[in-house]
Amino acid sequence: MAERRLEFFLIMAVWKRLNGKKVKPNEKGYARAIWQVSGQFKGVVYKESVPLAETKQDAEDREREIKSLILSSDYESAKRKTTFADYVDQTYLPRVKTENESWKNNKKYQIERLKSFFGSYPLKSINRALCERFRDKRCRCGFNNYRTFGKTAVLRRNRQKC
Repeated sequence: MAERRLEFFLIMAVWKRLNGKKVKPNEKGYARAIWQVSGQFKGVVYKESVPLAETKQDAEDREREIKSLILSSDYESAKRKTTFADYVDQTYLPRVKTENESWKNNKKYQIERLKSFFGSYPLKSINRALCERFRDKRCRCGFNNYRTFGKTAVLRRNRQKC
């Protein structure tokens, strides 16, 4: 009975999205759109794209899997363990190398400095206070605040994507 009560508060939705917008079945581009699953449980928002789902039933099956993982608290465990350095090496750098030809000139040194400070922290634990501590450290070392702010802005933008 207790699990049933918890499931009542775990409300999730399934829909299709194309270019960042919801798409209805009668709209143009519905066939190319990707299924999305999102929901909220205990104040935490869960969102996941399901690109392999071809039908709404496939997406709803994935929704049920996600619900069971959330209720058994296994869904978040992998995300809690991912460190900033792991995320940068496995996800961010491969994407930047393919999308940005001049990544070595633009981002290589920023990434190295961010990894040296945030590398061992799990992604979930990086917050505004930690970014302020990084900024203060950089300012004490003689770097101006503008350059340091730019580096933390890069971190904030990439944290929103994960």
